[in-house]
Amino acid sequence: METKDIKTSSESSGASEAVAKPAKKSPPKWLLVAACLSFAPLTNTAGLIMPVLGTMQQSFAASGAVYPDWLVQCIQTSLMLSAFIMGLLFGPASKRFSLKTLGVAGIAITMVCNVVPGIFPQGGLWLFVIMRFLSGFGVGLVYGCNTSCIVANFPPAQRAGLIAASVAVMQASSIVYSFAAGYLGAIDWRLNFIAMSIFVIPMILVIVGMPSKSELEVKESGKKQKVKLSGQCWFVIVMALLYMLIAGSFNLGVSQQLIALGIGGPVEAGQALAVSAVAGLLISLVWAKLRSLFGRWSLLAVVILGVIGYVVASMTTSLVVVYVAAALIGAQCGAGMAEVNTSISETAGAAATPTAIGIYNGLSRLFGFFLSMILALIQVVFGFVGPNAFMMASLPIWAVLVVFGIIYAVKVYKKPEMVD
Repeated sequence: METKDIKTSSESSGASEAVAKPAKKSPPKWLLVAACLSFAPLTNTAGLIMPVLGTMQQSFAASGAVYPDWLVQCIQTSLMLSAFIMGLLFGPASKRFSLKTLGVAGIAITMVCNVVPGIFPQGGLWLFVIMRFLSGFGVGLVYGCNTSCIVANFPPAQRAGLIAASVAVMQASSIVYSFAAGYLGAIDWRLNFIAMSIFVIPMILVIVGMPSKSELEVKESGKKQKVKLSGQCWFVIVMALLYMLIAGSFNLGVSQQLIALGIGGPVEAGQALAVSAVAGLLISLVWAKLRSLFGRWSLLAVVILGVIGYVVASMTTSLVVVYVAAALIGAQCGAGMAEVNTSISETAGAAATPTAIGIYNGLSRLFGFFLSMILALIQVVFGFVGPNAFMMASLPIWAVLVVFGIIYAVKVYKKPEMVD
């Protein structure tokens, strides 16, 4: 009996010592917010690279290395393929590693794989293609962490606002990239790659500002059950994939449209893209408030805004109309990116968000890879011809999305619970 008493006393003493140990101090909230938002600028590195692809090709040709157009374009398209693969693997990876670990790894891979070929261009264009393909794995991790880290570290009531803020940072970085790409490319196109060494700043923010594991990750770490997504979540993912397929097709076709209409060229196309980016930035700043007003109709509201924008783009006859279309389409892109990520996280639930976001991001990269071919096929099937044919090709898909949006609001939508 005495032995038992002594043992119990020892255990109590150990427990008291454990309680007495000071808890590890959490990072201040502003630093955690900064860390979660720091992934956003890495999601659109194409803005730094795409403007100098032609200059790269000419530079290599001048040194005697002639590369075909398709290989030059692989510098960007190869990234989509690896980002697709990593998107599908992100959910399982988040069960084995913390989101902080995945985030730091994603930023490091993206940064290194872009900076190295810029420093050592002697490897030729193939080195850039291979390294950009590898950087896609980093981008896939960054895409997954961009929303998942917000969901894991903040309560439900704060998530929509922070996801919209992430989109605002993304749009702002796009504007910065569009200016920086031109200036850097004019000096030396290699600087467009080397400039990504600045991503060491978001990597430090994540290391310092995020906890090793969020409370949600700690709670879920001991659970072994397989992640299952609800029917509502799958409906949103399918709708989001259709939406993201065409939401930004204006950016892809506006330059050719202006030239075909004889109303502008690269300068005017750049101005239209700038208008689009600014409109997206502005609406993303207020979308969290707007979606609370729209409620179950928020997805449909984004779709209707997109329909109006692309109808205007399809009727373009002057530069002013192009700028109006750019503003409308930019606004729906800003609202749409925020709405899609918020809706997916709400319908999946906090624990399943990495899996749902990973599937969506992976498949959307794959869909983006085939975008031009899909729109070209629609032009043939529906007989769209003329300078505005590319913009008109998205309208049948917008019509399908309107139907999806109505079905979602009327039949599928369930109000998300504000607790995890």
